[in-house]
Amino acid sequence: MATWARARGHAARALVTGRAAAAAALYRRLGFEPTGEGRPMTGRPQLTESVLVLSLRAPARGELPVEPTE
Repeated sequence: MATWARARGHAARALVTGRAAAAAALYRRLGFEPTGEGRPMTGRPQLTESVLVLSLRAPARGELPVEPTE
């Protein structure tokens, strides 16, 4: 599925709340980047979800792949 998504320039998205700092840190180590977008959590609108994305675009020829941060 990732190959199909990469071929079409898609990205993976993750949603985390401020209460899930460990989850957000894990996603960042895996290469997800915050978008700056936030929205009320479905079913718990008092919490705000932050959006993180991971590009599934394959590196262009000669371009170094992005490594997850540690």
